[in-house]
Amino acid sequence: MSRSVFRPATRCLGCFALALIIVVAGWLEKAMAQSREDDPVYREQIQAALGAYDAGQLVEAKAHFEAALLAYPNNARVLRGLGTVELEQVNYVAAARYLEQALASTELALTDTLRKETETALGEANGFVGRVQVITSPADAEVRLQGRHLEHATAVILQPGVYALEVSAPGFRTDSRQLLVAARQYQIVQLNLERTTVSTSPAPVAPPSRLEKAGPWIAIGASAGLSVAGAVLIAKGASVYRDLDADVYYADWQRDRDRYPRLLGAGGALLGLGVIGLATGVWWQVHNGRSDMRAALGPQSLWVSGRF
Repeated sequence: MSRSVFRPATRCLGCFALALIIVVAGWLEKAMAQSREDDPVYREQIQAALGAYDAGQLVEAKAHFEAALLAYPNNARVLRGLGTVELEQVNYVAAARYLEQALASTELALTDTLRKETETALGEANGFVGRVQVITSPADAEVRLQGRHLEHATAVILQPGVYALEVSAPGFRTDSRQLLVAARQYQIVQLNLERTTVSTSPAPVAPPSRLEKAGPWIAIGASAGLSVAGAVLIAKGASVYRDLDADVYYADWQRDRDRYPRLLGAGGALLGLGVIGLATGVWWQVHNGRSDMRAALGPQSLWVSGRF
């Protein structure tokens, strides 16, 4: 039988399996939500919170609502309760945050009646707070409001007042300013940082120390001594070489024959080291002289461009 016969059946089985997975996932989610709603700890904290709120004990009601939120996180009903308590305590910023979260949450979602009541309470809280959203360029700049880190392009709820805003990023100038927040106002602050310019002026050149000044002359003197010693040894070796023909005894001839190459070799090595040392000392002295000149003229002299 050809494969084309099995393809429709395979597709149907795949669709059925996908639908079954979606149904089972939804059922499990509802079961988990129901189990958390029926959790004894959660129900106990809810009853205690409602009792404290009815008795006017707002601090105790808030503590019980917070404990219930730990037992059942992101719960719209509990978030609404916390927002209501904060509103009663005239904590408008916290009230607005909780009430907004309650309206957005899908966990134990609010009924239409509760949603309308929550929207009314949120409108009351919004009358005493402002919102600020800071957008920066570059986008990865660090934003600090009153010294606290603020996420880029995230709206924050604030009490009316004046706030210190600072935006910084590597390679850019820091922008610091005062931000006025008014009630019922939504501000979008766009800040474009300026790049810092890298100075092309070279650092000041320090004059050579005493040791650096005396060093070239010490090197020149020692190298001159080596050169003289090398020349003396070469002259001695040449003299011994000339005396080979004058030696009468074979022992003297053999001694001078072995001696003059060593004298010439040692003398040549010392002379070579002396010449190298002299050249090094002269270069060192010239370099110190240029350093003195640069230090005297400053970084803006013609030495910067390589000309004198």
